[in-house]
Amino acid sequence: MLNTFDRSVRPAPVNTRNIVLSNLIKILEEGMPSHICLFDCLAGFRDLSRKDRAFIKQLTLGTVERLFTIDHIIDKYSNIKTKSQKSVIRNIVRMGVFQIIFLNVPDSAACNEAVKLAKKRGFTGLSGFVNGILRTVAREKEAVVSDINSPGQDISVRFSVPRWIADYYTDYYGGTVTEAVLEYQNGKSSVQIRCNTCRIDPDDLFELLKKELDEDDQGPDPFSDMAKIPVIKREDDPKCMILKGCDRIDGSGSFKKGLFAVQDYSSVLSGDCFDMVLFAEGKNRTLKILDICASPGGKAMNIADRFARAGMKADITACDVSENKLRLIRENTERCGFDNIRAELRDARVFLPRYEDYYDLVIADVPCSGLGVIGRKPDIRYNMTPERIDGLVRLQREILANAVRYVRHNGYMIFSTCTAGRAENEDNKDFIIRSGFTSLLERRIFPGELDSDGFYYSLLKRSR
Repeated sequence: MLNTFDRSVRPAPVNTRNIVLSNLIKILEEGMPSHICLFDCLAGFRDLSRKDRAFIKQLTLGTVERLFTIDHIIDKYSNIKTKSQKSVIRNIVRMGVFQIIFLNVPDSAACNEAVKLAKKRGFTGLSGFVNGILRTVAREKEAVVSDINSPGQDISVRFSVPRWIADYYTDYYGGTVTEAVLEYQNGKSSVQIRCNTCRIDPDDLFELLKKELDEDDQGPDPFSDMAKIPVIKREDDPKCMILKGCDRIDGSGSFKKGLFAVQDYSSVLSGDCFDMVLFAEGKNRTLKILDICASPGGKAMNIADRFARAGMKADITACDVSENKLRLIRENTERCGFDNIRAELRDARVFLPRYEDYYDLVIADVPCSGLGVIGRKPDIRYNMTPERIDGLVRLQREILANAVRYVRHNGYMIFSTCTAGRAENEDNKDFIIRSGFTSLLERRIFPGELDSDGFYYSLLKRSR
């Protein structure tokens, strides 16, 4: 009888490409959001080496990011167009093309593993089809790269983005910025964090993270050749740091102790803008603050951290529309030790009379199209449409029509989104102004400008 506790018996190796194929089918065929799919996937394979986990993440997100470009290549070399292929086969070919053109993977490995995967999934009869396309792409690699990077090539093929999004960016950011934005959004892999200064000094957190990540580099795979994860402290804001190539930060001791929160720098800035009125308004009393669409709680915690660091008090109500969103808020605020943040289940479209003229500050980070965070959620580029944006603008106005009424006279509002476009940003700011507010500052951050997501925020004061 086999001794199941015999440590000399190695478990069967995990087929990382098979895992990626399952991810691609969920994302591209079934419509599952990429960030949720990848989170669930990596949570289920915590014992894999960092090298394998990094490969799964890179191959999944990279194939989704470059989908338009990849399908252009496949359609050029296949007599059966991508959309007419069986879903399993087209996604095997897609991930194979991505490895050949965009990854430092031997062409032979990409081709051979794709053929094996087709057979493993029950498509032995089509393994020759898979092999033929990938071998041709590998043989013509130089011509393929030249074609997709040609200045005359359509921008949707060069940067794998629908033409309407490229035009949308050009209208909003200008032509000289748009290509830099599109290039940045392909391949962004950093995790950005904000130090919880109530619990630790940023310099101490920086040293602690370097130590933790250095130890974790030996992880479950002591022979991994993955480079150590660099921790980069921002020179312009030392409490904010960038972790490159990281996917397991929620397992670190410093995360579990609430020493930092995951938050992109551009989002941190939207809370920091309240500094200009913080001391004048909150010296001698507890400020009442409402975060009307709060999940997962990053902005509320940023405000709470700043108040606590300044020795001032704030009573913060963090609302959102579902129990799942509230769970995220509670998990984060409890982990980071903010007992002055109270989570409440509320539909922001429904007006609550008891909130009227009550709050010193209302944070309105409204649901949006997310065009500024495509670098982290690449499937947005394929799922968002101009018609969906029109619907989101109507939703935003419903929320803002209530939010402006919750601000007391001479109180403040921070309005923000993580998207591009005047309809979701400046037009909404103008709506708030028409509701009796004065704009104090406004900032538009394009993706990559601060090595961060695209973002828009404005700080407004109720004047009547």
